[in-house]
Amino acid sequence: MSVHCYLARTKAERHIIVGPKSWAASIYSRMVEKFPHLPWPCAGRAVRVRFAGIPEPFFARLGASDMSIMDQVFRCGEYAAVSSLPVESTRQIIDLGSNAGFTLRLWKRLYPGARVIAVEPDESNYRTLLKNLDAIGGPEKAGVSPFRACVADKPGRVFLTGGANESGRVMSHAPGQGVEVEAVTMPQLLERAGFSGPIDLLKCDIEGAEQELFRDCGAWIGRVRNLIAETHPPYSAAALAADVARCGGRLRTVSIADLPNIPGYPGTLQLIHMSLD
Repeated sequence: MSVHCYLARTKAERHIIVGPKSWAASIYSRMVEKFPHLPWPCAGRAVRVRFAGIPEPFFARLGASDMSIMDQVFRCGEYAAVSSLPVESTRQIIDLGSNAGFTLRLWKRLYPGARVIAVEPDESNYRTLLKNLDAIGGPEKAGVSPFRACVADKPGRVFLTGGANESGRVMSHAPGQGVEVEAVTMPQLLERAGFSGPIDLLKCDIEGAEQELFRDCGAWIGRVRNLIAETHPPYSAAALAADVARCGGRLRTVSIADLPNIPGYPGTLQLIHMSLD
């Protein structure tokens, strides 16, 4: 990131991050993230950050990608395409790749009565996710069922590997490569959480594993009313739409948006929004 971009983003954040402690934490976190090899005190510690108009605090790790993700979700409106779904009919949400829980907080602000399944395989992300749910009363009160797992087309064990940071871990089936975690299928998730009927919103950001998930989604895709998914090269939004159609999903493509290039990815990420015909 150039100095100009860094200063511009810092200035923009000043209007949405409330209080000198929160703003100082965001600046410090950016510096730790930019120069990770320096011996920064408290690097990785989860600290409270407050946003304008939101009474409950957020938890973000110093030097992690948390501040950037919060910025994308709450200031830049990365999920604005589904922010206007009818509140009364958005009752069941699945969030695949919940990271530190910022999208969960967004869903609970937009659709407070909805039940949510949250899936996140990375241990540090998952711990921070629970902190962000505790800030709004805990998973049970919030109506969120959290699972530390990967979503795959078959149940079993998989491995988390690589990634430029904690938001970019990749699922691998190769034994011994990375941290071993449970793999669950979508039907298993729905059964464990007690979801029946329509899936009113499915959000998917699982760092390339979406290709495996959607290539054989016939058992459940017909229940999805709205889908917003980030695709990672070489898989594309067009390929995802084709897989959904081939598996019998009654979805129409609403929009496909290019997202900014992120270091470590071999191309432009795309965000696809699909909804029921």
